[in-house]
Amino acid sequence: MKSINYFFLLVCSFLITDDVCSQERQFDPQPGKIAKYVAVGPNDAQRAALENVFYPTVNDTCSESVFLFFLNGGWGTVSGMNAFIDLEKAQKLSFTGSANYSINSLFAFLAIADAVGNGMVSMKAYSVDDATGGPDQLLGTSMPQMVSNIVIPPQDSGINITVFNLAQPIAMMDENFFASVDLSALYATGDTLSIWQTADGCGDGADTWELFANNTWFPIIDTLSWVLNSDFLIGGIVEFEDSMATSTDQYVETAGLQLYPANPNPASEFVQFNFGLRTASNVSFEIYSVKGELLRSIDGGYHQSGRHKKHIELIDFTSGSYIYRIRTEQGHLLSKFLIH
Repeated sequence: MKSINYFFLLVCSFLITDDVCSQERQFDPQPGKIAKYVAVGPNDAQRAALENVFYPTVNDTCSESVFLFFLNGGWGTVSGMNAFIDLEKAQKLSFTGSANYSINSLFAFLAIADAVGNGMVSMKAYSVDDATGGPDQLLGTSMPQMVSNIVIPPQDSGINITVFNLAQPIAMMDENFFASVDLSALYATGDTLSIWQTADGCGDGADTWELFANNTWFPIIDTLSWVLNSDFLIGGIVEFEDSMATSTDQYVETAGLQLYPANPNPASEFVQFNFGLRTASNVSFEIYSVKGELLRSIDGGYHQSGRHKKHIELIDFTSGSYIYRIRTEQGHLLSKFLIH
């Protein structure tokens, strides 16, 4: 087997050249070449969009930029279609709490969507294999989307969230699960798709996995994979079992952020986002359409530890379903509410 270096695209404001880690793959190794970072100077719109980069930790400067890792001896990217025919890209997620909740949608920040044959892409959820720490049993699959329907903004204008609704909500029985983007059908149609990811060293490659062409899962930190400590920008959207409640103590938690059901839900003139903090933090709120369009961003300011609420006026919103995100310096959670 031969080693490979990578060609990186970094969305930031500097230019640097460097060698990077080698890779050993069992499939179609390509000649290695010197890798380099190629920078694109961000404009104001891009800076604003990069504020939406929140994974894995929003208070770490390394998470303020998003990356694509391109193969320099073959075609494609680490986080998408490539010469090794990788079938799926998966990210481990951890939600704790006291609530009876389900995952009704999965999402990814997609970087490239080039439709040739216009194939179908979907997302999946898996349980965690206790022995390997990787994906295990399939829990659910999303409704598929055609590549041509995935909206990718211009390179200098930021990133978009793409939402995949599950065919059936997944009742969560475990605090850990994997969300994946299934790329397997796109090789036959000649399409290209990639996922934004964090920089090497910004994340945990042991929680970021890919499905090889022989249907074997490997973490991307592995020497048989990319030898990268990086996270794919993939996540899940929580739905509470008692979504109609006006008052509840049920919550879902990650990284010290507790998300309680929004109320009233359905809403009309206003909605209240309910949350708790284990430690003091700055807090922000975003509202998205079900297609992933950012409709409103609100700086919530600094909050002490404890339980809090945020009143949001809805005068400019029409009837329908919306996704909202609460973000702290340590973590983030997404859920949905209705307007009737």
